[in-house]
Amino acid sequence: MTTGAQPLFPSLAPNVLAEQIQDRGAEVALAVFRLAKNAMLHSMDNDAVTEAIARALEILVGFSREVGSAATVTFADDTIFVCGQLLRASRGVYESASELGRILGRVGVSEVAFEPGVTREGLYAFGQALADALRDPERRAALLEAKIPAVAVRAVEPTLLQRKNDDDALPTERAVRFYATALVVMRRFYDDVAAGRRLVPHRVKRLAQRLVVLVEEKNPTLLGVAALAAAHRDPAARAVQCAIVATLLAREITTERQPLVRLATTALMTDAGRQRLAARAPSPLGELSDADEASVPAVTALFCIATGGINPHSAERTVTAFETTALERQHVRGAPRLGAEPLPQAEILAFVRKLVDHLAPQGTRAALSPAEALDALASDRGTHRFLLKLLVRTLGLIPAGSVVELDSGEWAVVVGASARSPTLPRVRVVTDGRGQPLAAGLELDLGALSAGRRPPQIRRVLSSRETRFNVARAFL
Repeated sequence: MTTGAQPLFPSLAPNVLAEQIQDRGAEVALAVFRLAKNAMLHSMDNDAVTEAIARALEILVGFSREVGSAATVTFADDTIFVCGQLLRASRGVYESASELGRILGRVGVSEVAFEPGVTREGLYAFGQALADALRDPERRAALLEAKIPAVAVRAVEPTLLQRKNDDDALPTERAVRFYATALVVMRRFYDDVAAGRRLVPHRVKRLAQRLVVLVEEKNPTLLGVAALAAAHRDPAARAVQCAIVATLLAREITTERQPLVRLATTALMTDAGRQRLAARAPSPLGELSDADEASVPAVTALFCIATGGINPHSAERTVTAFETTALERQHVRGAPRLGAEPLPQAEILAFVRKLVDHLAPQGTRAALSPAEALDALASDRGTHRFLLKLLVRTLGLIPAGSVVELDSGEWAVVVGASARSPTLPRVRVVTDGRGQPLAAGLELDLGALSAGRRPPQIRRVLSSRETRFNVARAFL
């Protein structure tokens, strides 16, 4: 392994075409949104419409020429794709793209594609057909029926609108779609919390229900999604990571769906109190004073009551969120409940949040690898030993997402536990013995014999400093 980590980068980073699409996708979505919005509001000879068409033409033709295909925008539930790649955009642009999806959805359209040969006249015809379909209920099919050169639209498919039943999709697709949707929903949710808007978090509960279904299916891609923790470190993304790991752990204790859904919902909402207080904090980084930190559990509990009312299930969520945030702040406020043990749900959630804080720390602290995070928890005298054993049973002695060097010199990413040995993992090999990247990773069960021979053994577990590449791609 004299070549170091550098040769690994080109293979495991997203390919160049995908990067180009993601870099330019926001421009495409925003250009189409502005065209559609102006066509709705003005007559087609208005200067605003003319300018929007000219700008859209420039962007769409340039994009199509750059990527070598039509510029396609697809809407599936809360998820937006440009040429099959998840839209990567600022919150403002994503909101505009989501509004475009709602506009098109009103006339039964889920996808619009602009071929490289699209013209000004074609964009004009697209805007006119969309405006006609929106303004006249009797002409709702106008856009779908329109024959526009170099512009194609596709009707909404019922399968894309099913929020709870993705049975026809592959496990990888279901998990990735869940994660993308969860990031969008939770970022909006926490933005609304920070702004002090009154919330009824039905969509958060639906996310929790979908997550529990994925966990019940033992969807292997969830481990890959969990490996994305270091890439997304904002409060909403951390909440999604906590919900995934907490549900995976709790599934080892109970298979009852409702308690799992309540735990997942609580994990998604536990930082609401802190986000509300941080929005009023003078610190540009959202840091809280000790007094505000001590208030977080109470504010979190009030939020849970305000959004969930008073009933047994809401009460459980409220107490769990209160005790979780109190356990995290014993240094400023003491034990969470005098003379009583915290709820098991709160102990699980506090434990998982400590794990995620190692994997995706707030602020400027360096993120640890899964193996390093597990070592840090094991070295902490305050760590609950039962939960540590549960985590090892769930993620493996060398957790999924860790990178190891084999005695053959190859590098591999741990993707799960061995089917034959509880102490050894399954790995996906990502470089050969000379450090050269492999186009398609070979999966090995290090606890199983292969053709009568022992597989390679682990020489060492690599640190996060040595493995600066997209580990999640070994799963997805």
